[in-house]
Amino acid sequence: MRLSAGGTVSGYVLGYGNVKVLGASAFVDVDTLRHFGFEGEARWLVFHLKADQNGPAADEHAATYMIGPRYSRNYGRFQPYAKALVGFGQFNYPYNLGTDNDLVVAPGGGWISASRAGFASGPWTSSTSSGPSSTTARCRPTA
Repeated sequence: MRLSAGGTVSGYVLGYGNVKVLGASAFVDVDTLRHFGFEGEARWLVFHLKADQNGPAADEHAATYMIGPRYSRNYGRFQPYAKALVGFGQFNYPYNLGTDNDLVVAPGGGWISASRAGFASGPWTSSTSSGPSSTTARCRPTA
């Protein structure tokens, strides 16, 4: 069994109001025998990219908390993986009109190289309204 943990920083465009934010996340991977494992991930989309952003958009933020199975294989220096996470998400509307709690389903995948850096991509989150779109660079130890 192998345990690894790390974090990411991502740029997002929240679909509701087209608000640009930065997000930080933390993850834990537990790899078991025969290429199967589990992953837990939490993401907080709270850091606004525009310094002059105020008014209704300044109140808009989101967070997700997910867990699910992960499958990976080793091919020389590369370890591609696929995962299917499920959990819940919280979204705070502009003007603090309310908070929405939703089921979040997040398939994803990527690769990790022997150089201890990797790239991950996928539709990490989805929600009942147009959810956030993202590009995520993920680096972590692979020892």
